[in-house]
Amino acid sequence: MYNVSTEIYEETASRLVRAARGEEFFSGSIVARDGEYDLRLTATVIVAYGKQADPNGQRIVEDMIPVWWEFHTYLGGEEVLNDFSFGDLRVCLR
Repeated sequence: MYNVSTEIYEETASRLVRAARGEEFFSGSIVARDGEYDLRLTATVIVAYGKQADPNGQRIVEDMIPVWWEFHTYLGGEEVLNDFSFGDLRVCLR
């Protein structure tokens, strides 16, 4: 079983925020690599923004509400179980 680390949650959350690019809705995939593991989050989410903006004037993501998601992990092309939780990913957004 692949145990999703805090670092992977943080990296995935950061990539998801960048992929949303100011939109109210995101549907697509985020890919990453952790050592020998290939990781892929495929998700449809509603993006919620706070009232604050960053120094560049971009709205700051406050939360992402999952409509549907799958997180897959592969080792040598074979899928392995993982302990991914979208709730844990959402914590990294805050």
